[in-house]
Amino acid sequence: MLKELRTWFQMLDGIDAGTTGIDTIPSGLAADTQPGACGTVAPPRSLIFIVDPDAASAQQLAAMLSASGVDAVLFAKGETLAAGLRRSTPELIFLDVRAQGEQALDVLERLGQARFSGGVQLVGPQGSPVVESMRRMGVREALNMLAPLGKPISASAVRRLLLDQKLAAPGSGPLVDVHDALARNQIEFWYQPKIDLKKRQIAGVETFARLRHPELGLLRPAEFMTGASEGDLLALAERALISALKAATHFSRLGIPLRLAVNMPMTGLLNLPISELVLAYGPKHHKWPGLLLDVTEAQIHQNLAEVQAVSRGLTACGTYLAIDEFGHGGLSLANLRALPIAELKVDRAFVGDCAVDLVKSTACRSVIDLAHLLGCVTVGIGVEKAADMIVLQGMGCDVGQGFFFGQPMPEDVLIASMLQRAVAAPPRPAMRVAAPGDARARWN
Repeated sequence: MLKELRTWFQMLDGIDAGTTGIDTIPSGLAADTQPGACGTVAPPRSLIFIVDPDAASAQQLAAMLSASGVDAVLFAKGETLAAGLRRSTPELIFLDVRAQGEQALDVLERLGQARFSGGVQLVGPQGSPVVESMRRMGVREALNMLAPLGKPISASAVRRLLLDQKLAAPGSGPLVDVHDALARNQIEFWYQPKIDLKKRQIAGVETFARLRHPELGLLRPAEFMTGASEGDLLALAERALISALKAATHFSRLGIPLRLAVNMPMTGLLNLPISELVLAYGPKHHKWPGLLLDVTEAQIHQNLAEVQAVSRGLTACGTYLAIDEFGHGGLSLANLRALPIAELKVDRAFVGDCAVDLVKSTACRSVIDLAHLLGCVTVGIGVEKAADMIVLQGMGCDVGQGFFFGQPMPEDVLIASMLQRAVAAPPRPAMRVAAPGDARARWN
């Protein structure tokens, strides 16, 4: 079975895993080039105009642009923009579309009259017909209309846009420094529910890091983890582990014994005193189902002997492994059986559109069958469509995780949601004990 599974993954190598899903005004006009280090001349910075009557929103966007080495000038209305265009020509204009779009319409007409040749980036409610109407209007004005951005704008979306348009300053680096964020206690941890596909109830949660920046807003790992050192990764892993254990203790006291999963880099698995941390911060309740450490198959395969040695002490404190990105790491069946694996994750590259793609659905089924052969729970990650969820359920996938069920959320929001569901849920019918000859028990 494992050999067959590897064959399927080789066929799927070209499938993009994708991403899902959702966090001081810079100097005004672009300055002349200034001398850099050793007498060199620094390259000119790109110039972008922002048209938005909401000063706080505009300043947050300007901070994101500044982090990528771009100058921004803010305008509250179209009349002042016209004066700005007479002084300087930006490479790109961000235009906020509000209400019925009257101001956006005025700005687009002014840009058309000025024969503006730069890009125009509309920003507004996702899927808004007003935004689409403004985009078509801009096209009629012969403007270079970019694909609209939804609100709120994420720093990663801005970063991708600047890279696509070749506007980011060379070597501008990550948006923020994770080491500095850790020192300033700007990292917090959110929790995404994992749903039992048979019982249709929450089966656990996974921990995700978020960085709350005073200027850039709420950032996801992709927006602050680039360039993180091994020391930073270790510090972040320890903080995530302690936060998850404290949350598990809180859940347990509320009568919600959830198993929490924490993404664990190999440096954390091999170097953190995990058993001691679990004993110090974890729930003491006997019904606590324990802790999961998410590790990629490739990382385990590259450090197999060390992982096997460390794993011996994990089960004693109720800690098990969840294999992420399975199918890309080369572990043998014997290797898998020798490790304390509780979950095998079906990669989002195979889950997305598995309802309509035969190759993907076959790969999903292969992982599910192998997991059950090993006695593991299977988790389909990246579930975004009801059709994919139904197909996974039909294949026997145990747990689903993804935006279809819920996005990562703060601990208090998760608890409020679970308590609200518990209060609103009707009494569960009792299951009748199957009588001799019954094919199965039935609900009363």
